[in-house]
Amino acid sequence: RRARTRTRATLPPPPPRVWAVAGAALLLVGLGVWQWLSPPPSEDWRDDPGEAAAPAAVVPGTAAPVPPQVAEQPGSLVLELEPSDARAAERAVGTVFRDALKDGGQGPAMVVLPTGRFQMGSPSGETGRERDEGPVRTVTISQRIAMGRYEVTFAEYDRFADADSRRSRPNDRGWGRGSRPVIRVGQADAKAYAAWLSAQTGKTYRLPSESEWEYAARAGTSTRYSWGNEIGVNRANCRGCGSAWDGEQTAPVGSFAANAFGLFDMHGNVRERVEDCWHDNYEGAPIDGRAWTTNCDGWSQKTVVRGGAWLNAAQGLRCAFRGWHSPSYRYSGLGLRLVQDLNP
Repeated sequence: RRARTRTRATLPPPPPRVWAVAGAALLLVGLGVWQWLSPPPSEDWRDDPGEAAAPAAVVPGTAAPVPPQVAEQPGSLVLELEPSDARAAERAVGTVFRDALKDGGQGPAMVVLPTGRFQMGSPSGETGRERDEGPVRTVTISQRIAMGRYEVTFAEYDRFADADSRRSRPNDRGWGRGSRPVIRVGQADAKAYAAWLSAQTGKTYRLPSESEWEYAARAGTSTRYSWGNEIGVNRANCRGCGSAWDGEQTAPVGSFAANAFGLFDMHGNVRERVEDCWHDNYEGAPIDGRAWTTNCDGWSQKTVVRGGAWLNAAQGLRCAFRGWHSPSYRYSGLGLRLVQDLNP
C-alpha cells in the first residue's frame, strides 16, 4: 500500500500586538497573586539568618549582665506576693512584684501600670511611617494591668516546659538560656504558658492586646521611640542600634535602660506576640484597650507582633510599627511578654 501522508494546516503566527496583550495580562495576574501572598509593607519578611549554624554564645569582648532574676535594679520593689497581701500591692502604680508559684519559686517580674488614654498609631508626618499604622485614634486603657517587666526568659519558660511532659524546650541557638529572652515560641505556646502561670498563681495571665502593648511601649510619650525620635546609640538591640549584640543574637533581658513605666526591652531584642489578629489599618478598631480578634484581614490566622528584634533595622523598633506572623511561626527573633489582669 502506498503510505498516506497527512498534512497539517499551518496557521500564521499571531501579530506582535497579541503577544504584548497576552504578556501584560499574565503579568497582572502574577502581580495579583504575589500581592495576595506577600505580607503588608510593615512586615519585615527577612529570613532568619544562619538558622542552621548557631554563632558563639556571647559576643567576644562583652560580658552578660547579671540575670534580673538574681539581681534587680537598685531601688526597685520586688515582692513575693501571697493571697493576703496581693490586693494591697496591686493598688500601687509602679509596684514590681513576682507571684509565688504553687510548685515553688516565683513567676516573672511584673510592673503595675497606670490606667489612662493615649494616641495610638503614627501621624502622617512621622519618619518611616507605614500605611497600616493609622488612622491615629484615642484609646483608653481602663482595665488595670501589670505587665512583664522583661520579656519572658528561658529560665521562666523552661520551668513551664519541664512541667509538661508533652512539651520540649525551645532551641536557644547556642546563645545561652537563663536570662535571655525565650525564642522560637508559637502563639499556642505563649497562651499555654500564660494558662500555666494562671493555674500556678490563681491570677489571670494573658498576652497583651495590641493597644495595651503600644500604650506600655510609649509610656506617656508620643515620639517614635520612648526616649525620642532618633534611635541613638546602645539604647536597644537591633541592626544599627550600636549595642554589643547588633544583628548577631539576643541580649540578656534588662541590658538597656527601662522606659518611664519601668519596662525593659520594649524596643528591639525580640519581637513580642500579642493577642490581636491582623488588620490592614485601624478603621473600626476598639478604643477601649480590648484585643481585636474579629473581621481579620487576609489569612484569618495572621497574628500581630510588636517591638522589633535584634535582626531588624531601627525603623522596625518604632512604637507604632506593626508586623504579623502566622500563629505557628517560630524563629529566633520572636518571643513574648505577658500581662496580668488586676482587681479594680
